[in-house]
Amino acid sequence: MKNKFLNTALAFSIIGLLVGANVYAHGDHKHEEAGKLGKKEAISAAAKGVASIISKKEKIEGVELDATWNDKAVTSRAIKKEGSGYYIIRFTNQKLNKNLFILLSDDGEVFDANFSGVFKDLKE
Repeated sequence: MKNKFLNTALAFSIIGLLVGANVYAHGDHKHEEAGKLGKKEAISAAAKGVASIISKKEKIEGVELDATWNDKAVTSRAIKKEGSGYYIIRFTNQKLNKNLFILLSDDGEVFDANFSGVFKDLKE
């Protein structure tokens, strides 16, 4: 009697696990790739990278960026290119009449920055 009860309880537990797993594993919507940023998140991550460059007083091609590069009223932001595993984000500074390009991994890591938008070591 005790074995029959345990066997029945085990069978119901297994059925419950299988049915429960089906609730979570369904195809009625699309998931983003794990860790991959969407376009808005990529632009935001690049802006944080620019803010970090400014605060650390790092130089890009010998030029120290001023605060206008992080001012939305002066500088617009857009995706120039999206490739396999990366984004190139363009910052257009109307006050300085200059573009800054940020090479960003699709998980948000800033790899490089320049004023030309050409990253010679980038594999496309």
